Amino acid sequence: MNNRNGFTLVELMVVIVIVGVLAAVAIPRLIAAADRARASEGPSILGAIARMQEAYYVKSTAYRAANTNAADWTALGFDGRPVSRFFTFTSETNSDNSNFVATAEVNGTTLGVNTGTVWIAATGDDRAISRGAQGNIQSLVPSWSPAEANVPNINN
Repeated sequence: MNNRNGFTLVELMVVIVIVGVLAAVAIPRLIAAADRARASEGPSILGAIARMQEAYYVKSTAYRAANTNAADWTALGFDGRPVSRFFTFTSETNSDNSNFVATAEVNGTTLGVNTGTVWIAATGDDRAISRGAQGNIQSLVPSWSPAEANVPNINN
């Protein structure tokens, strides 16, 4: 009777090949899922900006521009300027403060993309909310990517 202890080299090589194939399939999917999760931060904060703008409008009958000045963001109801590793946020109004557009611009290539803007806006006499994405970021936020996703010009 042959008493074997351990595994043969062939058995170990088969296991290593199987683990390698599984890793080759799983790792790119994990990276893509992480990029989508990071990219969702922009739309999430834009939604908060839109809600704060609407609350400010109810109180003041006007929207408020907020860019680099922390006091503008505080007036909207934030603790300061929204901070993100992946996006830079701005909120602009037209000349009579009756419309706004808030944007989240991609910072560098931290999301696996190097360009893109996600935006939300209240425009027109009825202040209808619209949203969209343009640039490479569209692949990471498909629900914010209509076919014509240009940031609205609120100064018309």
